[in-house]
Amino acid sequence: MSSETSMAVHRVFQEHLTERDFWQVVADRVKAELETILRTLYIAGKVEGRAKTTGSVVGKCMRKPDRYADLSAFGDLAAARALVPFPSDVAPVAAQIHVHPAFTVLEDDIKRRSPESLQYQARHLELEIDWNYFAPESPAPRAVRCEVQIQTLAESLWASVSHLITYKRDSIPSDIHLRVNRLIVLCELFDDEAEISRDAALRSVDLVALISRDLDRYYSGITGSTAGTESSLEVLGSLVEALGDDERETYPAVLERFISDYGERLVGLLKDRPEARGNAWFVRPEAIFAFERITNRPATFGVAWDKSYATADREALEAAWGPID
Repeated sequence: MSSETSMAVHRVFQEHLTERDFWQVVADRVKAELETILRTLYIAGKVEGRAKTTGSVVGKCMRKPDRYADLSAFGDLAAARALVPFPSDVAPVAAQIHVHPAFTVLEDDIKRRSPESLQYQARHLELEIDWNYFAPESPAPRAVRCEVQIQTLAESLWASVSHLITYKRDSIPSDIHLRVNRLIVLCELFDDEAEISRDAALRSVDLVALISRDLDRYYSGITGSTAGTESSLEVLGSLVEALGDDERETYPAVLERFISDYGERLVGLLKDRPEARGNAWFVRPEAIFAFERITNRPATFGVAWDKSYATADREALEAAWGPID
């Protein structure tokens, strides 16, 4: 290592030690915004965020001192990744990033492998962040950029495994290349079949199952929880008579409109410690159905509910929901 390179490495090292905590804050803020985007789109995904470690920064400077002789040359000091279930979820997330008031998209690249390449697959966006949007009282040390990836869960799985096999290797033996390619194809098949299976399943489900699927999706988006909160077909089946004959075919649209109109109110009731309200229904997706019926068909809903469940629970739900706008 030349003395000039050594000085550059030491300078970058010291600069990053000074700024490291700031870049973690940037990663956390972008992560939070991506989580909000997933909730808004009712996508049951998850988001990761991290600041680049000082060791990684120094290593990059050592490998490419001409390019990374100064910390300002790094565009990935903060990074975030949104993981989504289906390939069709990727584009809506990217579209929301493009219109976010604090984000300017400098680059939007859909990374797909060629037959001879083993690069990871993702929608890759380079963002410039308007830091005043988040912390006007705390100026940034430099231009704030962040690297964002949007991947399906299958793409993320492949990237994690292949990283251990191929990352930063100049030459990959042909037999290993072939095996990793097989892993890629398996992940691509998984994504394709998952999308096709979901669409086929939605075409064949009955009304109760369709409502259940939508409630699970909305509840996950509102609360950020995907564990153990699947709606009960038995419970919904006992309440479905609260739907009028004129609503049965169009109810998914009715429910979607209700979520659009009352999303903020639902977040307030269901997201932050709903169990503190002392009513078991608040920790269940079926509460969304109850609130929608209370809003649009309260009398019919009351009759259907009281046949199977405690009137006191319905009254508690009505009181918590409050007056209709």
